[in-house]
Amino acid sequence: MRYRNGWQLVNGTPMRWVKPTKMQGMTVAEIGKWFWERYKCKSEKSLHFKKRIWQLFEAYKPTRLKGAKLANVAVSALIADDLLSFVAKQPRVRADNTMGNWLRSLKQPFHQAEVNGLIQRSPFKAEKTPRGRQGRDLTPEEFRTFIQLAEPSFRRLLFFMRWTGARPNEMARLQWKDVDFAHKTATLKEHKTAHVTGKPRRIFLNSLALKLLLWLKRVAEVEPWRDRGRDSMQSLGARRFVFLNCYGGPWANRAMTKDFALIRDKIAKRDEAAERARHGKKVGKPPRAPRKAVELPKDAKMYGVRHLYATAAICRGVDLLTLSQLMGHENVAMTQRYTHLANKHDHLAAAAERAAGQLSS
Repeated sequence: MRYRNGWQLVNGTPMRWVKPTKMQGMTVAEIGKWFWERYKCKSEKSLHFKKRIWQLFEAYKPTRLKGAKLANVAVSALIADDLLSFVAKQPRVRADNTMGNWLRSLKQPFHQAEVNGLIQRSPFKAEKTPRGRQGRDLTPEEFRTFIQLAEPSFRRLLFFMRWTGARPNEMARLQWKDVDFAHKTATLKEHKTAHVTGKPRRIFLNSLALKLLLWLKRVAEVEPWRDRGRDSMQSLGARRFVFLNCYGGPWANRAMTKDFALIRDKIAKRDEAAERARHGKKVGKPPRAPRKAVELPKDAKMYGVRHLYATAAICRGVDLLTLSQLMGHENVAMTQRYTHLANKHDHLAAAAERAAGQLSS
């Protein structure tokens, strides 16, 4: 579909239409220059992320090319291993979801060049993008363990996430001007799906979350946070945010993930020290952890608290359409991925009894 202003929609991506002319000798740098001059992205952050990945890809030097950069290599000379080896050597690409984002960002310029007739075929067309593992919900025992071991500032985040189902980046961005105590809501204009829905994210506050925010506001007004190495202007700017870390500054997503992993590792080191002591081996001082704290597997993630919120809501009778609005999802299909009822035997048994009762009546 082509528009009068010269733009066309190709597989959901707006591109400026050009007359198809096959250019077999195009290099990777020429493909990138052509693509980024015409590509439009609704999110500036996403556009910067994609361009940064492409710049790294152009500067990559595969072993088979003997030190030559990919930017100067013809597209016809590329092979699938050039893409896979580049992604495999990136230190930040570990999870399947991250690898999928990188692969899609690199394959898109070549795909659009093929659609517009600049190249005969994308060299990475046959490569499949891996799909990340579906997350799981934390058990009540695991959540209780995280609460016991978390520091106070991080514990407030976990409680707010459990009571509202908010995303970690939403809690990090939440400011006092966004909170409406009268209507028991918190509204964020900038959020994860803002470029898709075009609507603000509304977090509904229950009685427990409302009490937590009221306490934080009262403490912030009466007792100023301890500012370690921060000047007055930085301290004043940080107090706009609802949730602050132990240093008096706003939270970052990476810091949340790191604190969550540290708690999980603390339990693992405690159990390892106990096992070595049981076999008579000399051990140092084990990390402090409650005896009732259960072992935390590696698949226990902070996002599992959001899954726990969704699963508990379904078990308590909240319908999927209402739950999707509470969690900020655009459709119900995404909400279904957050509900984990396979191991909820009590809930399924009660549902079976209700279903049998309705059939027999």
